[in-house]
Amino acid sequence: MPAAILFAATLLMIALLAPTIACAVPLGVYESARSNPAKQSQLFHEAYLTGLSKTVTQLRSSTFPDGKVKSPQRLEKDRNLADAVDALAGHLTDKQSDALIVLIEQYAAAQPNTELEDVISSFLLTEAKK
Repeated sequence: MPAAILFAATLLMIALLAPTIACAVPLGVYESARSNPAKQSQLFHEAYLTGLSKTVTQLRSSTFPDGKVKSPQRLEKDRNLADAVDALAGHLTDKQSDALIVLIEQYAAAQPNTELEDVISSFLLTEAKK
């Protein structure tokens, strides 16, 4: 019996440590989900969390996406921006939330293949820099 518990605990640890698979959602798919508000809300929520996570992680990384090392000054600047994005993300004002929805709608009309999380990331970065 203890071996079974140890095995189950090991599997649980592996499952918790394994990276989750996130699917990028094109804006066209997001907009087409309007007929199912629960599904659209779920897509938005997942993209928001993914966009936030990727943005903050990239900013806090000591290297650029191409592997080049950031200078100490750039690293400090990016980490401060990551803190600002993180603080902003959980406390959007009604005006900011409305602006994000308008931005998503504009991009969806003009570039429906753009990923929802990219628009959200761009918005959060722009707002955090203000």
